[in-house]
Amino acid sequence: DDRDRSHNRNDDRELQTMTSGEMLDRRLQRHEHSCCIENNNQIRHQLDLIQRQCDTIARLEQEVTKLRNRNVFLQEQEQSYKRMITMLLERNDSKKEGVVAKQHGGLSKPPR
Repeated sequence: DDRDRSHNRNDDRELQTMTSGEMLDRRLQRHEHSCCIENNNQIRHQLDLIQRQCDTIARLEQEVTKLRNRNVFLQEQEQSYKRMITMLLERNDSKKEGVVAKQHGGLSKPPR
């Protein structure tokens, strides 16, 4: 408290000896200082928003990678099923051919 009082007294003495131009300069400095603080706060807020957006982008990139990997897996599985289906159809066709050949008393085509 004593320090504040002596500081205020010094400010008062200083203000009494100042010209109006010096007083305007001091007010301008205080105004600039408060503007700097406000600008810094706005910048911090913007940086926080940007950081949150970066975090969201990173999560989305991870999700995209998972989905791409899943897509590759499903495509491979689809190809495997298509090969199985083709093999089963060929087997089925050859059995039919064997039945037709037996009904006509001989083999129509050699087995594949």
